[in-house]
Amino acid sequence: MEKRTYLPLIFLLASFSILILPSVSAVQINMNPSFNQGETLFAQISGNFLDQIQQSNILLYEGHVRIPFTPSVNKAGGIFYVYGQLQGKESGNYSLVLRGVRYIENDIVKSSDVSRDFTITNNSAEFSVSPGFISLSYGGTFQIGIRNLKDSVLNLDYSLGNFSNKSAIPPGQTVKASLSSPLLSGMYNLTLSGDATSYQVPVYIEYSSSTSTSNYSGNGTSLPKDYLKIQPSSLNISLSTNSTTARYLHISSSSNVSTNISFSVQDILKPYISIQKSATIEANSSSQIKINVTSLENNSVTLGDLNATYGNQSILVPIFLNFSADYVFTNQSSGSQNNSLFQTCSEIGGISCGGNEACTGEIRDALDGKCCFGTCKVQQNDNSGKILGWTLAAILVLGLVTFLIFKYRKAKRPFKFSGIKTKSRN
Repeated sequence: MEKRTYLPLIFLLASFSILILPSVSAVQINMNPSFNQGETLFAQISGNFLDQIQQSNILLYEGHVRIPFTPSVNKAGGIFYVYGQLQGKESGNYSLVLRGVRYIENDIVKSSDVSRDFTITNNSAEFSVSPGFISLSYGGTFQIGIRNLKDSVLNLDYSLGNFSNKSAIPPGQTVKASLSSPLLSGMYNLTLSGDATSYQVPVYIEYSSSTSTSNYSGNGTSLPKDYLKIQPSSLNISLSTNSTTARYLHISSSSNVSTNISFSVQDILKPYISIQKSATIEANSSSQIKINVTSLENNSVTLGDLNATYGNQSILVPIFLNFSADYVFTNQSSGSQNNSLFQTCSEIGGISCGGNEACTGEIRDALDGKCCFGTCKVQQNDNSGKILGWTLAAILVLGLVTFLIFKYRKAKRPFKFSGIKTKSRN
């Protein structure tokens, strides 16, 4: 009798389990319900799979007709990431189909087709991207191609973690953006946004035990910040193709002893950046380090880090390079009202001098105040200039007084009676 009292409860639990199994084990395809013409298709597929999803398992149908489609499939964190180009596909109703993959649903092994319907609109996408999924180790670099599908310049915004920047891509051209990963391991989104088109490209960064991140503070510099400072904290350099330019880093030390610093750049920057290997910063002083930048013949966007190492500490200076054949250097592009007033001093490659410092080079106006393109030198607080001025004035006054006294004495000479003849009273 006692055992029978549990039968209704067991039956209820079993029934409940059967009801919830489809929501747990069913295959799900997550993607946008619509895409513009020429856009890059992104989809995420999750489920309890017995087989790995391959490229051949992803099909595209227009209505009930299968059409050519070349997808790419990647897996991270138990989710399959699928992307492919929709260029040449006209507006209409489409389906993305998963075929020939075994999965578990309701505790039963199945291999039925799973599909997700979507539409392609009459609108045209501004740009497409490739690849649509990026996987790399911490500190690694990657490239992503951005193709401008417009008949005019594409103004593109980049965003990855704390990094963000802008780039202009000529019409009909593809720019290879080379970026580094100043992030810890995990899944991130690289956001690419135009005026009407936006993508979030998954970036999976895997931690490697051979990579040390103890010196990285997460915002581009490392502690201790009050010992050695580098300005600007990042460099944003736009340059025409087949050109050269130079930028300067201003390094100041508050240490009571001299500091030896070594400089290096990531491999991704080596074709474009040259900098001296080392420098010595004297105690409580500052120095200026020159960086030479050379662009190649192709349009490109590159992000990497310059590493300044001293002792067991290091400072990372992100460098963003934007090379374009259509870029024209003008006075406006180097610091006039049309450009630098809408950018900070750091963004235009200058440095901000402190209240007791004076700029020895060119000074331009920036969004955050005066911007120095040279060296900031500490102004002396003594009154040596005033003392010299007063000394010179005193010498002039003394000389004038001496001259007047001499002249007056010469004009008032006493008579010499020995030279005067007198009449005799005889």
